[in-house]
Amino acid sequence: MTYQQVKHLKIEEFKRLCGVRPETFTQMVEVVRERLRGAQTPKAYRHQKRKQDDQEN
Repeated sequence: MTYQQVKHLKIEEFKRLCGVRPETFTQMVEVVRERLRGAQTPKAYRHQKRKQDDQEN
């Protein structure tokens, strides 16, 4: 089921499917969204270009 389908369920059905009440689920989604907004790729994980002198054929 997609989120669009799940959000129209009754509270009891939603809790049975997701394991939490809709209010709790909404709070969890907000926390994840905030984290994703602030997430940046650390420099250690970025692709580093090699200098022309370092490249070998």
